[in-house]
Amino acid sequence: MSDECTCARCRSDSQPVTGYLRHHGFRNKVATASGLFVNLAYPRPETIRLRDIARHLCQMNRFCGATKLPLSVAQHSVVVSKRVLRAAGPLEGLQGLLHDAHAAYLGDISAPSIAEAHKRTGRPVWYEMASEVDAAIFQALGVPLPDEATRRLIKSVGLAALATEWRDLMPEVTPPTHASPLPVTIRPMTFTKAEEAFLLAYRDLSTAANIPERI
Repeated sequence: MSDECTCARCRSDSQPVTGYLRHHGFRNKVATASGLFVNLAYPRPETIRLRDIARHLCQMNRFCGATKLPLSVAQHSVVVSKRVLRAAGPLEGLQGLLHDAHAAYLGDISAPSIAEAHKRTGRPVWYEMASEVDAAIFQALGVPLPDEATRRLIKSVGLAALATEWRDLMPEVTPPTHASPLPVTIRPMTFTKAEEAFLLAYRDLSTAANIPERI
């Protein structure tokens, strides 16, 4: 079943996305670069595209855009995947590359915003949504979800990457982590280069992990 509408109103070139949403009541569906809609209430693997993930993440800034230069979530994901690859292997590196893939559909929400949302709702609603979207993404790409040990490794590397990004690109204030920075310097890529790097990392890691590409 496709999320693309074939009715005359929605096929019209002049029909904006907002009109589509009003027309069909799809207020919980996110529009993607490919033109598909992802239903956040029931995320389905058939609506997931790796190219959408790469395109969305490459144009999404870390730290709510507070960096001295734009730093994309796609570049952050590539940095994390390289360190996880060295520590564990290609499958784990691929899982590391996709650790923030849900942000392609949910946005890269800051940790303070997530904490406040959980406080106000009384439940970890953000993590529930991210987990559901992650499940659809990993199923769509034929990648197994990381086990607990790999989750801990990715989390540790992600915090180290955050400390590195903060050191190199944020104002001189204390970072929100005690993790030590990585022995690298973060030089922001253009959005186009970040997208290319993400797609290349996916191809290399999926090949090394013997997982068929699903672009």
